[in-house]
Amino acid sequence: MPPAVLRLTSLKNICLAQGTPYHEASYDDTDGAVIQRRFRDVDVVQIPSPYIYCGLVREANVFANSFVHLRNNECVFQGQSLHTSPDLGHFNAYAEAFMGSHNDTLFQSFIEEECIFLGGMPIDPDASGPGFHLLVNFERFIGEFLVRMALFDLYGLTKRLPLVVYDELPEVWVDFICMAGGSRDRLIRVPAARMQAYRNVWIASSARYYDQRGAHRLWNAGVHWLRYKMLQSIGGAKLSPRRRIYIRPGKMFAGRVVNEDEIIPLLERYGVEPLELAALPAREQVEIISGAELIVATADAGAALSWFAPEHCANIVLTPQGNTTGLWGGAGVAALLRQPYEQLECAPIERSPANASVDLKVDPDGLRNLVEAALALIDSSHVGDAIRI
Repeated sequence: MPPAVLRLTSLKNICLAQGTPYHEASYDDTDGAVIQRRFRDVDVVQIPSPYIYCGLVREANVFANSFVHLRNNECVFQGQSLHTSPDLGHFNAYAEAFMGSHNDTLFQSFIEEECIFLGGMPIDPDASGPGFHLLVNFERFIGEFLVRMALFDLYGLTKRLPLVVYDELPEVWVDFICMAGGSRDRLIRVPAARMQAYRNVWIASSARYYDQRGAHRLWNAGVHWLRYKMLQSIGGAKLSPRRRIYIRPGKMFAGRVVNEDEIIPLLERYGVEPLELAALPAREQVEIISGAELIVATADAGAALSWFAPEHCANIVLTPQGNTTGLWGGAGVAALLRQPYEQLECAPIERSPANASVDLKVDPDGLRNLVEAALALIDSSHVGDAIRI
């Protein structure tokens, strides 16, 4: 049975309690060779944001919803492992409820070899048994989990250790992992609906986090690293021809635009191509996006793929009314990459419990105004002449 009381803690505190060598890296320690040279005998390193951790945890259970549970009843919420006191009670209660509700259905296996756990991916905490499944949210996969590869890579782990992924992970998402430095030959596949026990597992806190004042933060170095790796994997950005793209929601992206029959003809008049990128291989998706000068997309799709678009590529993100991504979502990444960013609030039609999606009805006049403004900005700035990776 799960313990009656859980204490949420940080990866730093876990490693110190285990006697794991620990070091706080400086802002200058961003190069993998530097880290390996300076921290040769260190098993946990904090790089270079004040609140991003990568470390080796011993004798731990990892739950599907990104919890790491230790024998001393401490629990790390992997998404944001350094929340301060106002949030701890909420996440402790959530972790305890999650473990308690799944206690009868979990089958625990033990992984002896040292390995990397990328993160739990979005899991529906209210589902169990056959209904236990990944929340299909590509933006969260890129922005909260794949970016953690930067931590493992900087510490020299991705080339020598196997990486744990869930069986339910879509194969195209696995392709993105491989483009970021993973290898299919070194994957350990486990069922998402099971608790896994590890002898030695490397885990990392999310690149999106709250600082000690409760403000949302984004790990800039991680964004630039993932962008570099993806563009490097395709041989550099494909700047010609420049493309204007409407990313149609597909199986990998949550939600639909219910009035596409009037939106697509409107966009096509401005040279915007409707593409269902989710149906394409990961490499082709990145190649197309790397040459975009305008991206129109729903929040979960556009906010993720625009990571790999040229600097100054204009983004128009379709989002439900009242839903803002904030500085740690698409707006934050766009600001970091100097990409013009606008949100068009759309009328939500329905929410599907199966994949937490919201179907949208887009205002044609509002979209037309944003597209014309974006194209005027593109024409005035000669966007796309250069891209830095």
